[in-house]
Amino acid sequence: MYVCNCNAINEKTIKSEVSKSGKNALCTLKKECGLGQDCGMCMKHAQSVVNSCPKD
Repeated sequence: MYVCNCNAINEKTIKSEVSKSGKNALCTLKKECGLGQDCGMCMKHAQSVVNSCPKD
């Protein structure tokens, strides 16, 4: 399922980044993929995806 329609970022991409970057995943996705940079409507859902990932 797409989380950010503006930049075609889906849940799989976010979960993959969480496994690599941990708690910094959203910052990395913002910088590298533009997550939340256009309309910003995706940030709440993106945060919930990050929060649903298992903690190390």
